[in-house]
Amino acid sequence: MSSPGFFLICAIHAVVAMTCGALMMFYPTEVSAIKLHGSTPHDELLIQTSDSFSGLLLVAVGFLLIMVGVRQG
Repeated sequence: MSSPGFFLICAIHAVVAMTCGALMMFYPTEVSAIKLHGSTPHDELLIQTSDSFSGLLLVAVGFLLIMVGVRQG
């Protein structure tokens, strides 16, 4: 049995992670402080894909946090 605040802490961290991840995936130009520029269109596509996968990873971490919080809470 874990403390009552454990689920709350997991839920807050999950919401933050999923929000940041969704913003990184769907609004990459508004979220990033500096815009990386590639020298070719292929480099630009690689940078955009990398940003999207980083956002997807944050969303996955958020789901994992929710699952851990529900399981332990």
